[in-house]
Amino acid sequence: MRAEAILNKLTGGTVTDKAYLVDMITKYGRREKDKEEVKKLGQKLYQILLDNGLNEKPEIDKDRLLEKADNYIYADRNKDAIEILKVLESQEDWELKKDKYPIYYFNNEIEVKKFSYLNPNLDFLWKPSIKNEILTLLSHAEIKLKLYKEARETLGFFRKINPVNINLFMLEAKLEKEKNLEKFKNILFDAFNYAYTQGQYANIYSELSYYYEKKSEYEIAYCLLRAATSFSDSLEIEIAEKKLHEKFKDLGLKLPKLTGEEVGNKLTAINIPIMITEEMFTAVSEGYTAYLESGYANPEGKDYFRAVLLSVTNDPNYVYNLEDMANVPKTSEEQAIEKKEEKEEKERVVKAKPKNSSKTTKSASKPKNSTKTDKTSTSKGGKK
Repeated sequence: MRAEAILNKLTGGTVTDKAYLVDMITKYGRREKDKEEVKKLGQKLYQILLDNGLNEKPEIDKDRLLEKADNYIYADRNKDAIEILKVLESQEDWELKKDKYPIYYFNNEIEVKKFSYLNPNLDFLWKPSIKNEILTLLSHAEIKLKLYKEARETLGFFRKINPVNINLFMLEAKLEKEKNLEKFKNILFDAFNYAYTQGQYANIYSELSYYYEKKSEYEIAYCLLRAATSFSDSLEIEIAEKKLHEKFKDLGLKLPKLTGEEVGNKLTAINIPIMITEEMFTAVSEGYTAYLESGYANPEGKDYFRAVLLSVTNDPNYVYNLEDMANVPKTSEEQAIEKKEEKEEKERVVKAKPKNSSKTTKSASKPKNSTKTDKTSTSKGGKK
């Protein structure tokens, strides 16, 4: 493939040239041997977009364009989003093998660990990249435009570069939503094995509620949306809940009066998980430890892992234990917080002593740090 031959076929018509370049990037864009030529096509497409109202700098800023594509999809401008995403796709290298090793493009160490559990005898290389986000948004826009053939091809390639990404499963399910209801449900149940945040669980619950509503199992659909809203304040989930309430009203049904515990019991009774799986908990724990030991502990990444672990454990000490195991030095802010907590704990110990105690304040022993106990260091994913 030569870019020059393709560029010579451009007519100067904005609409036709954009469509042609999108088609050519789609055809050749993921072939490693054509990557330098495809980059030229993407740069030409970007120039056409700039000349026709795209408010961006002449240089391609991948992060800004990714955010713009996301905003376009949110505004239901899916065709515009695809043009931006094709520019991004053209600028990426899609190498799938180096020497004898397959290459994967995982989002983070959590996905690396999960993949390793599924493929214990496979030696592989991995790179963090925005490819996951590009393919996620691209397939989403294609599904919205009912470009199902293109979406299947995008998701098929997505599975090659990262077969453990939760977005992959959600989009594969969405592709089957109107075509094969049982397959839609089965993919969502499988997605629980790859989910590790409350937001991800909320999305699965929300999509599953559609299945049970279609099956006229309205109470289960209601329970799923109750669970989803307890995990996320997403506008999309809120809209789905309101629609289901209207459905109850139209059918002359009363909304179930259930406690949160009763909702959970009804879901677990039909094998719908209400908490992270054991394997994913281990992947999160070991993924964070690997992240820290690799020296990638920038504040943003550290905060992300901490938020994930805190959401599933509600135990800060578990997080600190992993950091201690990885010998991560605490920041000055963290040291100040720790000293403050130790001081407050000592004061509580002193105040708790009986007035007639013969011991002085100085003899009050420092409470043991619970992050050092055997229980947390050997529990789910606590090992290096």
